[in-house]
Amino acid sequence: MPIQPLILIGGIDPSTHAGLFADARVVSKLNHPYRCIVTALTAQNDSHFFTWGPSSPKVFRQSLASLGPRVSYVKIGMVGNLSHIQILSAWLKKVRPKQVIWDPVLHSTSGGSLMQAKAWNQSLQDLLKQCTLLTPNFDEALWILGKEGADTHALEPIAQNLFEKASGKLSAILLKGGHAPKTHGSKKVFDILADASGIHSFSHERLSKKVRGTGCTLATAILVYLSQGKDLREAYLKAYRFTKNLLWG
Repeated sequence: MPIQPLILIGGIDPSTHAGLFADARVVSKLNHPYRCIVTALTAQNDSHFFTWGPSSPKVFRQSLASLGPRVSYVKIGMVGNLSHIQILSAWLKKVRPKQVIWDPVLHSTSGGSLMQAKAWNQSLQDLLKQCTLLTPNFDEALWILGKEGADTHALEPIAQNLFEKASGKLSAILLKGGHAPKTHGSKKVFDILADASGIHSFSHERLSKKVRGTGCTLATAILVYLSQGKDLREAYLKAYRFTKNLLWG
């Protein structure tokens, strides 16, 4: 039986450092088939964000329909506008994938908002209910919880609050700590995994070189390893090593 392709849903970054191009690069390097569904086109480079526009809702809906009924592994990045969110939620309810990773995209690293919703809303909550893993960074987590601008170093309670906020199929939260405030000049970065078994903390050396596309790369690599039968913690650790070697190696 042929391997089912991973479904990658997100925006196009013309620099190719983030978004669908980054996702596709990851899956290609890990030798897995994939399909791409476009939610938006952006105009940006490494230092400046210009603008973005959503893809046609009609084309987006029919692109999802073209994938057929057998879909097992989905990774979501930039979701575009409200129409895309609602279309995507309805499609996920219909095809019921085994794993759905949502790496929410609030802002571009080069500046500029990539989310039209001013605040977390019911449509976003409905989409979250269809996911199995949410992988926000610190700022995205605070936005989801309605605590933007909070100055806190307590990552574990934030991850736990996110896990409790979600319902439905969601089995875990991976809170990426790279954007969190530094604790007493610490050179460590902490990623927090919250699931039904509790809170699990992973520490890494803070890398001085800044690159774009780290969140996209990590989440997509996790999906690949999950599709290979790895459990979530093993998939995360393998994906982190892959991301570090690919972007900083």
